[in-house]
Amino acid sequence: MKYRYSTITGSLNNINDRFMSGGYKRSYTYEELIEGLLEMGVLDGVELSYSTEGGVESDPKTLQPILVSAGLKPSFVNSSLFGEQKWMYGSLSSPDKNVRNEAVSDTKKGLDFARTVGAGGYNLWTGQDGFDYAFQTDYARQWDDFAESLAALCDYAPDIRITMEPKLREPRNRSLVDTVPTALLLCSEVNRENLGLTIDVGHTLQAGGNMARDLDMALKSNRLFNVHANDNYGAWDDDMIVGSVRMVEYLEMFYVLAKRGYDSWISVDIFPYRENQFEAVRESILHMDTYAKLVDKIGVEKLDVLITAASVTETMRVIRENVYAV
Repeated sequence: MKYRYSTITGSLNNINDRFMSGGYKRSYTYEELIEGLLEMGVLDGVELSYSTEGGVESDPKTLQPILVSAGLKPSFVNSSLFGEQKWMYGSLSSPDKNVRNEAVSDTKKGLDFARTVGAGGYNLWTGQDGFDYAFQTDYARQWDDFAESLAALCDYAPDIRITMEPKLREPRNRSLVDTVPTALLLCSEVNRENLGLTIDVGHTLQAGGNMARDLDMALKSNRLFNVHANDNYGAWDDDMIVGSVRMVEYLEMFYVLAKRGYDSWISVDIFPYRENQFEAVRESILHMDTYAKLVDKIGVEKLDVLITAASVTETMRVIRENVYAV
C-alpha cells in the first residue's frame, strides 16, 4: 500500500536546546529547506506551523508559490498555542475567559489560513493546557471549557478537519489531552464529525503505549486524520529518526494502517539536532516505505491468521524470514 508522506519543516532548521542556546546548525531560509528536502526525492507534502505573528509558513502569498514550484502539498497546519507567555496557564482551556477567547480567535485565523492554502487539516497541540500540581486545577471546569472551545472551532470551520494531538506531558507535568483514549472521549463528547486525532506515535511510546493499538482505536472510531512519525526509547519524546529503535512495532503499525485502509497523511516529526536534517527525513520515509512493502509482501490476511492463532513464535519466524536476507 502506498502512503502520502510529508514532514514538519519547523524542526529542521537551526534548532536549539537548553544546553546549546545558539543551535546546532546554520540557519536556512525556507526556500533552502524546501530545496534540500526536494533533493531527497521522497516527499509528497510538508506540514506547516501557523503563527499569528507571521513568517513564511503563515503567509499564503509567500508560501504558496514556493510549494507550487516544488510540487509539494500542505498536508496539515499546526497551531501555535504554546509558545507565548499568554498561554502560560492554558489556551483553549485557560481559566481566564479572555485568554480562552483569544485562543479561539487565533485558531480561527489559523483555520482560515489552512483553508486558503488547501491543507488537509488543522492540528491543535495544546501543550500548555493541563496542570502541574495537586489542588491547582478545577478539572471539570477545565474539561468543559476545552470541549466548548473545540465545539466552537468545529462549528466555525465544518469543512476543515481539526485534530487534537495527545501527549502525556511537556511542558505541563500533566497534559489535559494526555492519551488517545482521552482524545477519543473528547471527540465523543464534542460530537462533531470534523474533530479527530493527530497521533504522534512517539507520544504513545513515551506514555508506555503501543503504536498499533492507539492507531487502531482511532481508526475504529473514524477519528484518525493524521499521523506524526518518529522514534524514541520510551522514556521521553526524543523525536528520533523513524526505525532507529523500534522495527517490529513499526511493522505492526503499518499492518494496522493497511488493514484499516488508512488514506491520510503520515508526517515525519523529528528533531535532528546533530544529524543532516534532509537525510534524516529521507531515511525516516524510506524506513516507513520499507515497512509498508514488508506488510504487503507478507500479506494482511496471513498476519490476520497468525494473530488469530496467537502463535508468537510463528509470527516472529515469518517476520524474521521476510525481513532479514542473510
